[in-house]
Amino acid sequence: AFRDGNIGNANELAKICTSLSIDVTEIIKLANLHPRVSILNPGLGVGGYCIPKDGLILLESARAKGGDAELIPAARHVNDSMPAHVSERIVGEVLSRKETAEVGLLGLAFKENVSDTRNSPSVELLKLLISELQDVMVYDPLVAESFGAKKADDIDDLLKSSKIIVMCVGHDQILNELKSKDLSEKVFYDPRNIMPELKSKVEKYVGLSV
Repeated sequence: AFRDGNIGNANELAKICTSLSIDVTEIIKLANLHPRVSILNPGLGVGGYCIPKDGLILLESARAKGGDAELIPAARHVNDSMPAHVSERIVGEVLSRKETAEVGLLGLAFKENVSDTRNSPSVELLKLLISELQDVMVYDPLVAESFGAKKADDIDDLLKSSKIIVMCVGHDQILNELKSKDLSEKVFYDPRNIMPELKSKVEKYVGLSV
């Protein structure tokens, strides 16, 4: 519950920064200069088996005895809303372009270097994009399932087919494969701030807030 709340705080700050057109990573960097401030990195949400459920178990235990809590469900709501927050921006990018732009997602697991997709925010993002767009492709070398999207044979297949690249999970293999690729004509969405070094190497770089 504690970690879910801290992540929720960071994600809510990111949503506020989006509305203000401010780079949340810069705001957090400045805030964390204070010795008693340690804001976590925001992102696509919270996945896996432990963090999403632990706070809810505590909440239900309290409610069973007549108690209640407000912060725990609020943090869950914020974290669960992040895939929709990112999806809305990507769909807007696609619809704003005159030519057809296929979207390619990199990574579907709930965290780096695992094949586990339980409660993965990346999968939720993918499902939202599929419901809105026709051309969505995925590449995750560790995950066999494509959850209804077109599955790329390899990273070259995805890059060849996709104009808009979404970095969801920073598997070591994906990061290593991207290092040698020409992304100069790509729109690169990086909601977890995994590859900020690409800002000057792509056609357009978009973080979580700007």
